[in-house]
Amino acid sequence: FTIVLNLQPLVFVFPFLWRFREYTFFCYYLVIYVFELFRVYPCLSDTIFGITFLFISAFIQYKHFKHALVLLIVYCIGLQLMFFMWYMWIAAGTGNANFYYAGNLLYISANLYTLCTSISSARRQLDDYKKAQVEEVKEEKEN
Repeated sequence: FTIVLNLQPLVFVFPFLWRFREYTFFCYYLVIYVFELFRVYPCLSDTIFGITFLFISAFIQYKHFKHALVLLIVYCIGLQLMFFMWYMWIAAGTGNANFYYAGNLLYISANLYTLCTSISSARRQLDDYKKAQVEEVKEEKEN
């Protein structure tokens, strides 16, 4: 059971690798983020490691990436909730694990939104690039 549960993200990774095979750093980002989404308790270092590959491959999606400020605010709120709820649960003894889970849920939702937005913006950018190539070929044939 645990093998199947841990190998489940591979089902989601292979289509991404096929679609974006020309852009290796973007594929690294997608693989890291998909595996992070399926972790029980993701940590900040996973997100930072994935975001570095997102920034390296930002030329693919910079034009169509939407709601970046809202996404940054949600990340900050999720991280603050995780810290304060952990403090209430462990140090103060007034909370329980469900409080920590609420912050974790918000943090994972922000990660999922980042993944979906980056995939859609990269697809739009690649489609625009392919359309431009087709138009260039048509212009060359006309001349």
